[in-house]
Amino acid sequence: MKATIYGLIDPNTNEVRYVGRTRQAATQRLAHHITAAKRGHRRPVYEWIRGMLPQLPLMVILQDDIEVERKGSGSYSERRYWTTDEAAETKWMKRFERSQLLCSIPRNSGAYRRLINK
Repeated sequence: MKATIYGLIDPNTNEVRYVGRTRQAATQRLAHHITAAKRGHRRPVYEWIRGMLPQLPLMVILQDDIEVERKGSGSYSERRYWTTDEAAETKWMKRFERSQLLCSIPRNSGAYRRLINK
């Protein structure tokens, strides 16, 4: 299975506001974000998209064709493992850490700190 890391860019400021990963086509993932925003989902990324409507975010592919593998050990609840796409997403988030990202992995979490060092 292959994954893609993408960024959503504010068309007014050209700033990356969201970094995500998907295993589906990037166009499908963008459509999902827009649909979720229009339906009123409350995650910060959807509130941001709603706030700019009728404009839409621009999508840029940051990394493509990532072979998804599980690394480390332990069960899901222990979370002593990571996947290669998760690690790639986190590294891209770190590259844009000066931006006001609306991503779901908190920068001060143990998962974030552990993944940026992989």
